[in-house]
Amino acid sequence: MKRSSWLALLMLLLVALVATFLWRPRAEGDAASADSTKGADLSSLASMTAVEVDEDERRIAPEAANVAAGTNSEPGRAIRDGLVRVRVLHLETLEPLSGAHVRWAEVERLQDPGYVPLVFDPDVEERWSKHGRSTTSDAAGEVWLEVPSNMLHIEATLGNLHGRLSLWPDSNADQVLLLGPDDGLVVEVVHADGSPAAGVGVVCRSGSATNTFTMPEGFTGADGLVRLAEVRRNALGGGEGLLRVRACFLGPESVERLLDSRPWPTQIVRLELPPAGWIHVRCVDARGEPLRENLHVSVLEGSPMARTGPSHWFAKAGELELPCIASGQSIGISAQRPDAGRPLSSTQVKVAAPLRAGERVEVELVLKPPRFRLSGRALRPDGTPLVNAVLLLSTEGRAGGLGRATTAVDGKFEFWLHSWLDEPAEPPKLTATRLGLTAPLKLPSAPSDPEFHIGDVLLTELPLLASGRVVDEHGRGVGGATLGIEKRPRAADAEAGEWKLDRSQSFESERDGRFVLRRNLDDSELRLVAARGPRAAKPVEFEPGATDLQVVLPAGVPPLLGRVLVESHDATKHLRFECGSATLRWRDVGRFELQRKDDEPIDLEIFTDGESSSAEIPLVRIADLRDPHDPRLQAIDLRPLVRELRFEVLAPPGGAVRMLDVSAALPERMVWKFTSGPSVLVLVPAALHESEPRLTVRLVPNELPPKTFHDVTNGARLQLARYPQIRLRIPDTLPEAKGDLTYLVFANTGGGSGFDVAEILAGRESKLDVRSPGECHLGWRLAGSEKSLEVESIVVGEEDVECVLDAKLGDVEAAAAEVRARRR
Repeated sequence: MKRSSWLALLMLLLVALVATFLWRPRAEGDAASADSTKGADLSSLASMTAVEVDEDERRIAPEAANVAAGTNSEPGRAIRDGLVRVRVLHLETLEPLSGAHVRWAEVERLQDPGYVPLVFDPDVEERWSKHGRSTTSDAAGEVWLEVPSNMLHIEATLGNLHGRLSLWPDSNADQVLLLGPDDGLVVEVVHADGSPAAGVGVVCRSGSATNTFTMPEGFTGADGLVRLAEVRRNALGGGEGLLRVRACFLGPESVERLLDSRPWPTQIVRLELPPAGWIHVRCVDARGEPLRENLHVSVLEGSPMARTGPSHWFAKAGELELPCIASGQSIGISAQRPDAGRPLSSTQVKVAAPLRAGERVEVELVLKPPRFRLSGRALRPDGTPLVNAVLLLSTEGRAGGLGRATTAVDGKFEFWLHSWLDEPAEPPKLTATRLGLTAPLKLPSAPSDPEFHIGDVLLTELPLLASGRVVDEHGRGVGGATLGIEKRPRAADAEAGEWKLDRSQSFESERDGRFVLRRNLDDSELRLVAARGPRAAKPVEFEPGATDLQVVLPAGVPPLLGRVLVESHDATKHLRFECGSATLRWRDVGRFELQRKDDEPIDLEIFTDGESSSAEIPLVRIADLRDPHDPRLQAIDLRPLVRELRFEVLAPPGGAVRMLDVSAALPERMVWKFTSGPSVLVLVPAALHESEPRLTVRLVPNELPPKTFHDVTNGARLQLARYPQIRLRIPDTLPEAKGDLTYLVFANTGGGSGFDVAEILAGRESKLDVRSPGECHLGWRLAGSEKSLEVESIVVGEEDVECVLDAKLGDVEAAAAEVRARRR
């Protein structure tokens, strides 16, 4: 080899050695830093989620117990006064997520005054743009926010990952914001002719969900499309399983589809409405002027004895189109503006649903404020206005008070009352509970004007009971702690009695933990109790007037964190945990907490929800659990221990499966009893049956007669038969139902002592489902009248039966006259 070649080779080796020397310490440092960070992150998760850790990571996290209890004392935690740390983590892996877009805003500012949180809000993005703030998570997946004085709503997004979190006022403990895949669905709703169905509510839940989907999660646009966000997390807890997508409308039928999340459906989900009519709701004020604002509308379907609860809708700009399958059934509709400062509500208006497809029923709801308005101005003892304080209006015997109001910047307040105050033994009083200020009110027994202005109200201080501070074990103030007073009679010659909590009042500590309690005193022994969440302080005895009391909230006992692995998310609700005095709390993707009262070891046994006459054998038993991150809890794989037997229940033609009472049996081995939606899941212990299990299943759909199926296997589809109906009709010789003339039909269709009621509000027809074939007794009369128009008995078999009212015109007119006389 030439000399020049050797020199070149030596130079390359020298460069490599220098690079290795320079790189190695940094690489080792980075690795150690990464391991340390990973251990600290895993150990510092509070009780919001479970964590999977191995033995090395457990050794890195000796302070895990303190951190899980929310004490903010984990290793490496940079405490920043006045700030709270929000840690953005991946839902599945719990790894910190850097670069996530995080936004937050006060919940009050996100809510439209005419908006109910339970109902879909189409304008929320507009308020985010006005009132929201945003930032990006740092390299450690962290965001630091000011400790809030009002509740915050926090959302974070990173690519297809999304998550949200509520941050309570005065909270200074670490928060965990879990981001999961934003697996949504695009749903298209069309009419029977294929045209887009606009304004239809859509909702998605798990296939076995038993609710009746009374709150839409989104509404279709003019193109009939709507996108539902975060469906996997909302419906399946971030896991797998069957989805139930449903179009929300009124009527006895249902329009829905069952979809498997494996793989996730990426195509548009199409729902076709049957021929339907519409109910157009228009909201006006007392003068008949349209209310151009967002309002909450409640709808009750069917007769009073057949209702399962209201459905909730959203009237944008005071108007709402309710799709309704032609049925003629009774519909009760009411609306309200739930703003406490400007309340409006309507009485319920009852209408008949459309009788024919394409028919449109007009409904006008008149919203009025409560009858009385009591206003005034609250002043402090020094005569200055009481600003931004919560006032309670109360009378003797009404511990909860008659109403609450918040004073304005000038101290003004107003209370809205549906009825005037009764004359109590003592005059009503106005109280600023947190400030210990009160004043009696002199009110007339019957005001001449519904708007009564009381003028200036000078509040006086109640006697000082106690003052001090709530702190954690490190001496840091704890805001938002609930304080209460326990009392017992003073011991004279006899022994003192038991301590009893005075439930008439409770208090909260301020942001820095300070408190001042003022109230009227009596001759009792007193002690102060305090708690925040699961943490409770030892009672502190004191004498009235005591100052500088210190109440210490202990760190508490951290929960045991674990996770079960199952095929389908809804399998977790079919598991039974036996864990002594601990309390089970489920989290996403099969994670759970076992919340404990003390640090004593516990045993955990997991069973299915089946019952057996023989001695129960648990699927899993784990003894002597004490470590919050015990590795035996981190991945409890139940998949080889249970068989998921799932079958679908098909609704009868023209009907729907809203809720099923399920009784299933593996003959001579085990039985199950639970409620379910149309996709029914039964967990069968694998040890009970080596081959494919066959069940005997008894179903009770929607409180109708039971149906039994034999040899039910996985994947079966069970068809429910259509029950016969009684078709009710008013002959042309009698006046039809309209306005104040409503026909009622009482029917004993189940063979028991109860009755179903059908209302004919408009037209001449209605119908009743038969609970049990056989003899049926019916009685006709007018609503508001005691006169019976006809009583008859009919026999119902497997086919529908028509029943025509056989009454004299004179009897109907006499009953109508009675109704008019009663109303006068």
